[in-house]
Amino acid sequence: MAPQVDPAVAQKTGLALLDWLAKVDDSPERNLAVRVTTESMKKALGAEKYDEALRSDVIAQQTSRITGPTEMSHAEDENVSVLQAIQNKGQDRSDALKGLPPTMRAKEAAASGFAEGTSGNKQQSTKYFDIAYAALDEAWQAHPEAKQTAETVEEINEAAAQVDYVDALKRAEALASPAEQAIGMLAVARTVLGKTL
Repeated sequence: MAPQVDPAVAQKTGLALLDWLAKVDDSPERNLAVRVTTESMKKALGAEKYDEALRSDVIAQQTSRITGPTEMSHAEDENVSVLQAIQNKGQDRSDALKGLPPTMRAKEAAASGFAEGTSGNKQQSTKYFDIAYAALDEAWQAHPEAKQTAETVEEINEAAAQVDYVDALKRAEALASPAEQAIGMLAVARTVLGKTL
């Protein structure tokens, strides 16, 4: 996806993300985020412009040198069945989703969006992802510090990227909080990277 991003946007966004990652506690997630961000910047900018960009921001330059393990484990917290969403595709579940707590609503809507999107129903998929992203912002405003909220942001963006990564990136960029945007864009990038490896 990096070659499709305007180099000026890639530089500005990449440096901002590296600056933010400098403030994040050491973890496999942060290490992976740094690796994906730096590799994407190199692809978008080229080696020379990448080095030049890092020289302009000492914090980003230091953060780019972070290495360490990138293996992550995700705790099972709320059970959302993609298989059930696939079995229910073609049915409008919007009303049923309204009564769910924000993180669960986001996950259920994303599962349904994934099921509809991968079966070719773009209109219904878009509707479900609209619900999922609105619920993400609601969950983030209520509990931005919760690890579960960040994991939900990742999960929703990964599901959206499986359907349409360009749309998922736009949705991630439109999230309410800069940290939420960074987590979302990273999740989209990781999903795209995983597809190309």
